[in-house]
Amino acid sequence: MKTPAFKYCSVPNNKSGRAFIKTLRASLNKDRYRVRVRGRAKNRVRFAHMNTAKDVPLAQAESYAIYIDTLTSAKIADQIAMDKYRARVKLEMQAYREQRGL
Repeated sequence: MKTPAFKYCSVPNNKSGRAFIKTLRASLNKDRYRVRVRGRAKNRVRFAHMNTAKDVPLAQAESYAIYIDTLTSAKIADQIAMDKYRARVKLEMQAYREQRGL
């Protein structure tokens, strides 16, 4: 697995921690980066029945580990191609509607 570009550990599972994650996701360049949030707990024995290696459900987590991954150039190229395709389809649909008088 690729090493994340940035890593925040021990972000508390409280109002300020959730606000931090929300602000981070809102302000991050989504074309270049991706955010992953993982739940952490000191006592993982309670969650052994859930078949998780290190993670615990976010609702029961004591803290969060936040990973910011850099998207590869191939994923960025795919995203750009998809955006161009959607724009082309939108223009074609507009032309079709104008032609049909819809």
